[in-house]
Amino acid sequence: MANLHGMKMVTVICEELVRPVVERLLKEVGAHGFTVFPVEGAGQQGSRRGEMSEFRNVQFEVIVQPAVAEKLMERLQSEYFPRYTMIAYEQDVRVLRREKF
Repeated sequence: MANLHGMKMVTVICEELVRPVVERLLKEVGAHGFTVFPVEGAGQQGSRRGEMSEFRNVQFEVIVQPAVAEKLMERLQSEYFPRYTMIAYEQDVRVLRREKF
């Protein structure tokens, strides 16, 4: 059986304009890396198709230690949700090579 380690994957979806802010926050809380890609969808505020790149939505996925996920979610809620349109959620994941995260 593989040697798997429990971690958290935090997903943040926000406008492209907020991307540098989220990248900076991830570094500040101790994330070692992240994946980001453009996304489209619909929700309470209507449909987001991303016809203009600066107004499209992007999705961050970052795998971190549980304590880092907690710190990230707290800062998103207290500092960023009041100012920016975004959502965030976390999931339990198991990874190989824990030292990469």
